[in-house]
Amino acid sequence: MIEVQEVLSRDNQGSPTSRSFALRYLLSSLLGLIRVANTTQNKEVLEIESQDLSSTPRLDISVDDRGARRTRVPPDIWQDTLSLLCHPDPAVRAQAASVLSYYLGHELPQHGETTDTEESKQFRGLSSHSYRHAIQTSCSQSNDNTSNFINATHAFLFILATSPNLEQKQSIGPSRSKRSSSDKSGGETGSTRRSSIGAALGPRPRKDSLVLRILSQTPASLSDAPRASEEDYSHLLQILLAIHRHFPIRGLLAGVPMMLALDRDVDECLTQSQGDEPQLKQRLIALQILLANVWQTIGQVWRIPTLVTLAQEVSVPGHP
Repeated sequence: MIEVQEVLSRDNQGSPTSRSFALRYLLSSLLGLIRVANTTQNKEVLEIESQDLSSTPRLDISVDDRGARRTRVPPDIWQDTLSLLCHPDPAVRAQAASVLSYYLGHELPQHGETTDTEESKQFRGLSSHSYRHAIQTSCSQSNDNTSNFINATHAFLFILATSPNLEQKQSIGPSRSKRSSSDKSGGETGSTRRSSIGAALGPRPRKDSLVLRILSQTPASLSDAPRASEEDYSHLLQILLAIHRHFPIRGLLAGVPMMLALDRDVDECLTQSQGDEPQLKQRLIALQILLANVWQTIGQVWRIPTLVTLAQEVSVPGHP
């Protein structure tokens, strides 16, 4: 709530530092709560399974009851933390990425995703009838909270991967979409109109408006080096791999369009000889390696050897 409503102590020069520390502390605390809950639940399940079936059953340790007591954090609530992936402070971005990776693997509901029953949890291939049915089901239920969460995650990851400036209040030059002149109709300025809408509808519309505003400010091409560091790209890769391993169907539906857009931007930049600047070239190589690793994981998850081979070939820096 504080992050959405931009509550700042402007008279205190140390406010940004204190604010970043507070956000990191809160994220760490949230992660700790989930880990403790999962650890406790796992211990209880093991105790139940290890009980002698011939002994007198205890009324307070039903597996169903235990499962009902464990309330998972829903994606529409956790989604409010995603904007921290693009926070100006690198330490906050790193903490947000680490917490998100754990949330994707241990907390986010996987309804509609189909896995094998083996312990390795390898996913079935494209020829699997059950997967075809699961894909059809996911497409028909594309507006569920988990799908919306993964879509929002990809939006922020795209911003992080391409934006040369993560300051949310600053304009970033040529954008992918032009603001219509109707935004200022009726004698209201754009900022006044957004403020009135945000005040009337509350924090969630402000959050959605923030995402759309940042996306509209994302540069049309990678003419400037993205603000993201090598560590950011490492975290970005970690999140994308977690999505495709735990949510292969939703990962395809939400992730492939973003990856194709990134690949197009990288190719355009290299074709137009804009990648001669050392820092920009370094970012382009990082994006190429990132995309290759994600494609390789998709090929492994969906058991497509040809895709794995192609991804391994282009994962070498400088390979065409």
